[in-house]
Amino acid sequence: MWTYLLRNNGLSAWNTDNHYLYNLYRGENLSEEDSVVGQVNKDNMKVTGNSRFGCWICTMVKEDKSLKNFIDHGAKELIPLRDFRNWLVELRATPEARDIRRRNGSVYLMPNGEYGRGPFTMESRKEILRRLLKLEVETGFELITKVELKMIDKMWEDEGDLSRRALVDIYSEIKGEKLPWDSYKKAKYDQNTIALLHGLCKKYDVPFDLISRLMISVDNTKFFTRSGISAKNVEKILNEGWLHFDAIQEGLNHED
Repeated sequence: MWTYLLRNNGLSAWNTDNHYLYNLYRGENLSEEDSVVGQVNKDNMKVTGNSRFGCWICTMVKEDKSLKNFIDHGAKELIPLRDFRNWLVELRATPEARDIRRRNGSVYLMPNGEYGRGPFTMESRKEILRRLLKLEVETGFELITKVELKMIDKMWEDEGDLSRRALVDIYSEIKGEKLPWDSYKKAKYDQNTIALLHGLCKKYDVPFDLISRLMISVDNTKFFTRSGISAKNVEKILNEGWLHFDAIQEGLNHED
């Protein structure tokens, strides 16, 4: 593969230099690549297959060796990215930062009797975005596109952001400018109404997240001509496993 990519002096069909791609996969110990294509003059670095290069914020590996090698060889501008990535690894291991529910609403117990963890909570996601945007300002790198921000905005709105303004307000706060769709983001409910809902949920011991999702689901389907769609969506939310997990466990324990 490397022999093919480095032919024509490493020039790709898009007029980019594949020597840089080659350097992404360099490592401390030489392996098959070195015996096949030898040493490349670009920055006088050898390559090994022991290092992988994927998403720079991947938390599935303890240490991103490719990112480390770049920094070790002088790319000091990448240090803030490494620090952000390491913070994400720590956050991923913090139980309070993650929901006990999976995306489909199910929950499970680990062998130690504690709840397993699912995706990041909404508050954690807000903090991740806030820090990522600050990192963009600090480094000058484009780390997230407006198209991606638009998709996240829609996800947050569907998953409980009754204000509808969490993302655009964070962006404006950090960047000092407004997103193109900022003026269209009108709150579904004002802050007084949301505060009242929080109070009622606490009083009657009803999860606020459940009520907010039900309200959003109904609001998103209220103009559908087929009224059954709205009822089906509400039923789906009410049947999610996390709402009935304790009752099911109690029943199973009673049978034992």
